[in-house]
Order: sequence, then structure tokens, then C-alpha cells
Amino acid sequence: MSFFHQYIFKIFLLSTLYYFTGKLSLSFSQDEGLITIVYFVAEGIALASVLLYGRNMWLGIFIGQFLLAIDTGVMIVPALMIASINSINSLIGLVLFKYFKLNKNLEKIRDIVGLVCIISLVLQPISAIFGNIVLAIFSITEWQSYIKNTLSWWFGNTMGQFLVTPFILLIHHNFKEFTLRDVALNTLLFGAISYIILIIFPIKTLAIITSITIPMVVVVSAYKNISIAYSSAIIFATISLYSIQIGAGPFSTRDSINNIIDLNFFVFSHIFIVLVIGTLFQQQKIYEEKLKSMSMYDFLTGLPNRNLLSERLHHVIAMAHRYQKNSAICFIDIDGFKYVNDTYGHSIGDIVLKKVVSRIGLHIREEDSLIRLGGDEFLIILEGMEEKKDIVHFLDRISRDVNKPILIDDKIINVSLSIGISICPVDGDTVVDLMSHSDNAMYKAKENGKNCFVFYS
Repeated sequence: MSFFHQYIFKIFLLSTLYYFTGKLSLSFSQDEGLITIVYFVAEGIALASVLLYGRNMWLGIFIGQFLLAIDTGVMIVPALMIASINSINSLIGLVLFKYFKLNKNLEKIRDIVGLVCIISLVLQPISAIFGNIVLAIFSITEWQSYIKNTLSWWFGNTMGQFLVTPFILLIHHNFKEFTLRDVALNTLLFGAISYIILIIFPIKTLAIITSITIPMVVVVSAYKNISIAYSSAIIFATISLYSIQIGAGPFSTRDSINNIIDLNFFVFSHIFIVLVIGTLFQQQKIYEEKLKSMSMYDFLTGLPNRNLLSERLHHVIAMAHRYQKNSAICFIDIDGFKYVNDTYGHSIGDIVLKKVVSRIGLHIREEDSLIRLGGDEFLIILEGMEEKKDIVHFLDRISRDVNKPILIDDKIINVSLSIGISICPVDGDTVVDLMSHSDNAMYKAKENGKNCFVFYS
């Protein structure tokens, strides 16, 4: 499918979704025309589409809103004006999102607070104020009802974006983490519980319902992921809205407007808690993974360190026993590195280390491992390399590259490698034996005049 056809398809899909979700929201409202205090889902879809796919999506918003306005009896000119306001509104959201450098993956509390502020304090006030001015100018609504209509428009559209925009952004980012099993279990569990407490055995006290549902979404946010927890809030919102229609549950005890307001704040509390708790736990997991990575990898070179050494060697030993394939364990020490540090300082020494690692890395195969043991000592694990001539050829190429002068500023630095090799499982089939034997062979290479490699014997 060409880029043009993809764009046309996206515009068609967005305009269709906007139109039908807009009609669905308006069907739950007793307000006049395009104005609804019910969460207006179409606006949430519109903002999410622009944030995900760019400013060109404005056309889909424009078409969807124009068709929706015409369908509710608005004349062509005001329908075009309202469609323009909502399209421009989404573009303003995109500009502000980029200006404040917010992440559309909503990975930090800052991103969530920024999105909430942009929606409630900028986008929807603009949409509500100017949209209702258009309706009043063309006598579609009365000027006397302007403040009420503006507040209803603002409230409904704000809740629609609060409910839908973060959900779409999170689903888009975390889609690969979803499993059919998790989605099915979550839908069944939260669908059944909300249906029981709102429809079958309706609890009339909102505080009791909240004390049941809030802990549930908190637990899911903490132990599953934020997207699954958010879908739970969507399920609560859907069944709560249905309960208003059939006159059941806590949202049917007052007049319809107050019921909708209670419902919106009930839904918003769940959304906000899911976003905050889920993001905090998500940041905690990222922090823990970063700490784990730092403990497993060398800061200077980015290579695996001693903490991963045992794991890699155990893997080699297991593969040797299972497939009867030998592997070479090469213990490396950089000749002349102490002189470099003493003469030029540790900052130059660090550069030399990274240059040496870079030159060795050019020859490392995908199945091999290059590990920094500490200081100027490294280990290469050549998995499945059985023939001594192949090992000699490999190490000879590395040595020749490392022996080339290293130019740093106006300094020419020369280093070389002393390498000791043990063969797994011929020279040992434990981590201790393989390390000890390759280390001994390396010291023998040092005794032989350095800049050479010696096999353990």
C-alpha cells in the first residue's frame, strides 16, 4: 500500500470513528445538539491520532466533526466552523505537547500532568468557548444558556479526552506486552464485578463502590501493567454509563445531570489513580532494570563484567557436554597499560582501553563473548571454536590490530596483548578451572616476552 493510500485509509478510519463515537456520546445526553456533558469519546480519539500520526490527521477530525454537526441539524456554515475549531484545537495540542517536550508514551508523571493540563486548561476551554459562540451566533442555541452550554461542552470533551487519549497512547506503546489471556481475564473479572455491584445487586452508595474498585485498579497497575489497569477503568466507565440508562446503581439516585457529573468524577478518579500509580511502578521497574544493567555491564566500555562471567562460562560448559563442542577461553592482559596510566594519566588510559576494546570487537562473532574482568584484563569466550589453528588465526588478527599505534591528540601510544588460552572441556569443565588455567597461561605469555599467546598445558 502506497503512502497516499495509507493516508487516505487513516483519514477515512479516523473520520468514521469520530462520527460514530460522537453519535454514541450524544445519544446518552439530554442536552441540546452538539453539546453534551457525557464524556465525548470522539475528542479523545482525535487528540490521540494527532499525537501518534502527526498534524496531517486534522482532515479526519474535520470530516468527522462536520458530518456529526450536519447530522444533528446544524447548518453547513456553522458546521464547517465547528469542524475547523476542533481540527485546529487538536493541532494546538500537538504543538504544546512538542513545546513542553512531553513523551507520548506517558512514561513519567510529568507527561501525565502535562497532558491533563493541556486538555483541561487549554484545548477544551478553547473548543467550548469558540464552539458555543458559533452556535449562539447562528441561533442554534440561546445566548442566555451560553455559560451552561460552555461548561457542559468543556466538561464532556475534557472527560472524553481524559478517558480515551491516554488509553490509546498506552495501548500503542505497550501493545507487545498484551497477551490474549491477560486481556480476556481482565475483561471477564472487571466486567463481572462491575456488573454485579452496579446492575445485579446494585450498591447505592458511591463511597462503598469506590472503596471496592479503587484498590482493584491499584493492584493491577502495580502487578500487571498500566495499560491493563487502564482498560479496567474503561470497563467501569462503560458499565456505569449503562447503569444510568437503565436506572440502576449509585448513578440513578439523583437527576440525570448530577448522575452524569458523579459518574465523570468516579471515572476520572480511577483514570488518575491508574496513571499515577501505574507510572510510578513503571518508573520503578525501569530504575531497577537500569541498576541491574549497571551491575552486569562495565561503565567505561559497555562490556559484560565479572557478574555475567559465571553465567557465560556455565553456558559454554553446558554446551560442551551437550553437543561435544570445544570452546576457547582466552585471558587477555594489555601490555604496557600501566606505563600509559603513569605517564599520560587515567583519562588517556581510559581512551586507550576503549580503543583496544573497539579493535577487538571488530573480530568478535555473534556467538562469542568479550568480558572486562577489571583494570586492563579481559576475557574472550570463543564458543564452538575447536581447532587450534582457527584460534591462533583469530587471536593473531586481534593482536595485529591492537599492535597498531594509537594516536590521541599529539601522542602516539603503543600497547600489545598477552593472551592465555584454555580449552573447555579439555582443560577443565568448571568455571574455577577454566579461569585458573587461562590465567596461568597468560602469565606464561608474559614470561615469554609479552605480545604473544600461550595455550594451557
